[in-house]
Amino acid sequence: MGSETSRKTLATAARQKRKIFCVGIAAFLALFPLLSKEVRSSIKARGDEYLGNPTYVQLPRTGNKEKEGEPIDFSQFEHCENAKFNVTQPAEPSTKPIWFATAPHKISDHLHRTLINTMTGLPGGGKSFIASGAGFKHCIGRGQTATCLAGGTIDPNRFDFYEKYIIHVRNPMTGFPAGYNLKSMLYRQLEGQNPIEEWRKVRDKWGYGMMEEFTKSISDWNSSKFDVGMYLVHEDLLDFDKGVETMKKLRSFLVEAGFQVVPEEELSCVWYLSIGKETIDNFYKFGYEYSDYFPGYTEEQKTIFLEDMKEFREKVDTDSELVGIIDRYISDMETKTVIDVPAAAAVKEEENAE
Repeated sequence: MGSETSRKTLATAARQKRKIFCVGIAAFLALFPLLSKEVRSSIKARGDEYLGNPTYVQLPRTGNKEKEGEPIDFSQFEHCENAKFNVTQPAEPSTKPIWFATAPHKISDHLHRTLINTMTGLPGGGKSFIASGAGFKHCIGRGQTATCLAGGTIDPNRFDFYEKYIIHVRNPMTGFPAGYNLKSMLYRQLEGQNPIEEWRKVRDKWGYGMMEEFTKSISDWNSSKFDVGMYLVHEDLLDFDKGVETMKKLRSFLVEAGFQVVPEEELSCVWYLSIGKETIDNFYKFGYEYSDYFPGYTEEQKTIFLEDMKEFREKVDTDSELVGIIDRYISDMETKTVIDVPAAAAVKEEENAE
């Protein structure tokens, strides 16, 4: 799955669904005169509003409705604003850099650098594999490296890094739109969240490949000469109730690899300052970094992506930790996916083709 075949399957299913919808509309119109005058007026008003604005179908702001409206008490982090973290590393590196593997644009370089630099006290502790400059390439140079963010297709076996790696994972259903939003910020100076109709166009054109990107990233790293040191679950990192515990796991792994890190009692401030109040608050309320809308998918897309995830689960069933993560994602896909309409441009294109 995750191929051109998936894309064609989506298009065919969407056309069939619209044909069924048209039949239903015809039947409704036949019965319309039998409805009361008040009901007819209400229906007509909603119809006129939709026809005047094709993006009338708005996605909800939350995929985590049970927490919406319950504010976080941020007073416990007030002392963090002036916090200073003092960590002293050996004069000479005593360990090798650690791979910080992820699918492209699923975690920002800024967040990675802030987390690692603050935890280790190294000004260049968190580096990006694709960054380069004078005397600096592939995360080597300009001071000691703790972790190397590798978010693309590389061959890690060519490098002499620490024997275990960190692999960052995120549910593609939120990882794909958040990743596109991140790229829009990097290359188009976007502020906030992409407009809803732009998201729909990108999803319908490129979304069919997101599952393949997710599964391939994990499979490629797990087949390398390095061993999994820890799965860093993005949802846990941003979660108000799980964030600090996730930081403790990351801290333990960095210590195991030979790095000096901040004391455990300072992790709550490191977490708060690295993630940021707005992101923490949005994720707590909505299950997503942004608050304008929660990215949705068509019914057909949900069905195909869910099958892709279940298929991948069967392939990695010997990795109990990864299976547990995937089971969470499957459950969220089944119960929290917001069902959305296709992009307006795609609808017109297919109608013209018919």
